Amino acid sequence: MRNFGGRIRLVLVTGAPIAPSILRFTRAVFSCPVLEGYGCTETCGPVSASVAGDLNGSHVGAPWPHAEIKLTDVPDMGLVAARDNRGEICVRSTSCISGYYKNPEMTAKLKDKDGWLHTGDEGCLKVVDRCKNIFKLAQGEYIAPEKLELVYQQSALISQIFVDGDAHSTFPVALVVPEVEPLFKALSNHSPKSPHETIVIAQNKPSLEDICADPRAKKLVMADLKSLSEAANFMGFEKVKNIKLIAEPFSIDNSMLTPTQKVARPAVRKRYAEELINLYQEHIAV
Repeated sequence: MRNFGGRIRLVLVTGAPIAPSILRFTRAVFSCPVLEGYGCTETCGPVSASVAGDLNGSHVGAPWPHAEIKLTDVPDMGLVAARDNRGEICVRSTSCISGYYKNPEMTAKLKDKDGWLHTGDEGCLKVVDRCKNIFKLAQGEYIAPEKLELVYQQSALISQIFVDGDAHSTFPVALVVPEVEPLFKALSNHSPKSPHETIVIAQNKPSLEDICADPRAKKLVMADLKSLSEAANFMGFEKVKNIKLIAEPFSIDNSMLTPTQKVARPAVRKRYAEELINLYQEHIAV
């Protein structure tokens, strides 16, 4: 608290869902209300937020007075809002933009004839993920990658993670940018099982490339991901079955992050297309 001046009275969380455990921890540390809000650029600010005193997590509260909110069906995902209590979140409010500047085609996709703004988010005011991010596995199950990434990101061994899957596979895979020091320390405490394994610990200052190439590093990260997925009660089809450690962090400069610091999924998928295919084949071969 002293590092922040000792005057924090309110913490607002926006941009992405926050894990309930982190929410509880933040409230305990700062001893003040920690509220979750929901909105987007096109709504010009929040349209809903939790209230002080509500200690439940995993939701973004009730709509604000100026906003109407509804769920609509998402046929591509087999979601019927009235049946599933899930769908695309739509907002109608005086705060919403009238459209995109000189782009009637995009405006028509954004707002319907009744003035509802289609956010592209899927949820029930418990935002699950972007509709366009969710993918379907071969067995018909849908995966919300950001939900998985938020859990896996809690690993001390991971700096960044990208979870992916497709309609031809029955499980998700992931690209992982590791945290160098924690993973190096874990490797130092891990005895090689055979002389054929890469001995990263013999180097005084191993590079990130060296660590990523060490098969023991992959095993350590996979073990950590398994523990986290079990603690979060992931379904079997939600658990990442194979990973590749990569040395280049996702950034705006390499187009792997958007200007709002979110993973640019199409760009990452295109850049690592071959590696992702290999991850599916490696697991099947095993």
